[in-house]
This record gives sequence, C-alpha cells and structure tokens, in this order.
Amino acid sequence: MPRTPTRRRITVAQAADRLSVSEKSIRPWIASGDLEAVRVGRKVLRLDPQDVDRLTVRVPTSGGVDDAALMVESRGGTTA
Repeated sequence: MPRTPTRRRITVAQAADRLSVSEKSIRPWIASGDLEAVRVGRKVLRLDPQDVDRLTVRVPTSGGVDDAALMVESRGGTTA
C-alpha cells in the first residue's frame, strides 16, 4: 500500500521564532484552540506552519497599503 505524504510540522520554538514572539505566547493560543497542535509522544507538540502563518494579519504602514507590514494578531499572549 503506498504511503501518503505527511505534512511537515514545526516545533513550538520554531513557531515562536516565525512570529517573533516567545514560546510562552504560543502555548495559550494552543490551549484556547486558536492554534491547532498535535502531540507526538507524551510531551512534544508540533504545529502546521500554515496554521501559524494564519495568526498574522497585514496592517498598512505610514507608507500605504503597498508597504504593508505583518503583525501577529493579539490573542491574549505576550510578545517576546
């Protein structure tokens, strides 16, 4: 039987780095259901990078919409 490809998942630390926040900010988003994670073994969590990227929203800067910056949506966590 052919094996189906699995999605590449990232660690909580990698997700935090991707969003420029602390790992302590990521965990409440997982606990609240705002960010889906899968448990590998007893302690290890893995996240889909696309789910992590969905936490960002484009915000216009003083330069206009074409010069947009990415910002992490505030979900009750703290930034690093």
